[in-house]
Amino acid sequence: MTKEERLREFIKMVERELNTFLAKRGYTERELDDALKEEPGVNLKQEASKTLKSLDEHVEQVMATQKRLDSARTQPTLSWVRAVTVRPELDLSGHWRLDDTILNAFEDIRTRRGVPYMMRRLLRMMETKIVVTHTPERVVIALKNKLFASPEVAYELDGQERLWEVAPPVPWPSKLCEAYSAWIDDGALCYRHIYSGTSRTTRCVRKNASGDRFEMDVRFEELDPMTNQWIEVLARKGYGLRIATVDY
Repeated sequence: MTKEERLREFIKMVERELNTFLAKRGYTERELDDALKEEPGVNLKQEASKTLKSLDEHVEQVMATQKRLDSARTQPTLSWVRAVTVRPELDLSGHWRLDDTILNAFEDIRTRRGVPYMMRRLLRMMETKIVVTHTPERVVIALKNKLFASPEVAYELDGQERLWEVAPPVPWPSKLCEAYSAWIDDGALCYRHIYSGTSRTTRCVRKNASGDRFEMDVRFEELDPMTNQWIEVLARKGYGLRIATVDY
């Protein structure tokens, strides 16, 4: 996809979000334009141009990072990594669609962490349909989207805490995650996103016997500074349904 095509897709997404905002609040585009004109010295076209240029530069960085990660995955696995056998009842490889309960949980957690609205909506759009590749050493979750070059998240299944190297889909001064760990626990795939020393999310996924559905437990925790114990702030249960393919 060319730069111009990526920008067009981004503009379409912004327009959809803007129309939704206006419809919910009963505003018209003319009222919005009038409100913008009341701000002295604001040149909307210039600001939009800067934003789109920043987005395009960031997309190039994401593509470069992904290429480096893909290259690293082809290297031999370190000898101390504990291999995990992927039993048929656990193997999550395939195309999946997540239900709204899971997506709402992800969004509520990001809201609590201060992730901007547009970033939250974009991530939700990307996470609705996913492609999973499950091997003995790792799970790779692809969040493919028309706007970006096949962003993927790879989880090494050895329980070790590792740095998070996946760039956010649009420019943002903070990381979406600092580190992660992933492991197999009693027939379930569990992976943890560590946002800081005081907040984290754990997701555990268990596939059903027929293989057409998985159940997911999502738990967001914060560290109590008084007791030094992790306190559950949010807990949700949801599911994913197997689909034939993902239409990008």
